[in-house]
Order: sequence, then structure tokens, then C-alpha cells
Amino acid sequence: MDYLAAETSNLTALDRQLTETYGESLVDVGGQRRVSKPNKIRLRKMDLPTIRIRMPQRSVVRAAAPGSPLALIPPDGVGNGEITVAFLDVGRPPRPDASCARSAMR
Repeated sequence: MDYLAAETSNLTALDRQLTETYGESLVDVGGQRRVSKPNKIRLRKMDLPTIRIRMPQRSVVRAAAPGSPLALIPPDGVGNGEITVAFLDVGRPPRPDASCARSAMR
């Protein structure tokens, strides 16, 4: 009961709960002789064979390079080789004139 001596405020509540639950008081529990016996456990390392784990190894092998160099050929049916350039402006749309506004209201 030495470990309970510091907390005397809870001692009466603990004694009452112990008596209600188990039918014994703290004096009865504290006065009992502890029955325990020290034992030694010895662990010995056994001589076990080494563990070998075999896992498949995946590897990437480069394929042989093609015989001819890479060439880009335009598809059939494309114009005469001229390039058309278009400039687009992202801004305010043009204001419709008065005639367009009237026709849209009809």
C-alpha cells in the first residue's frame, strides 16, 4: 500500500469500489503475501541455414536500330506545299452597327 500513500484523496473511493466489486478492502489486499517466483528465460541462437530468396529480374534490352534514318513524309492530298498563316486577335468583338442591331431584334 506504499504506492497509495501519496494519493490519500482517492483512497476511500478506491477502497469502497474494491469492496463493492470484489468484497475485499485495501487492507486485505495489502496484507496478502505475494506469491511469485522469479524465472530465467534463456534464448539460444540456433544454427539455421541462410535464406535465399529468388525473384525474377526484369530488364530492358534495346532493340536494333532501323536500317534507314527517320523521315517525315506529308500525307497525300495536301496543297502545293504553301503554308497559310492566320493571325487571330483575342480582344473585344467588333461592335455591331445599328443596322445589325435592328435586324437582330426582329
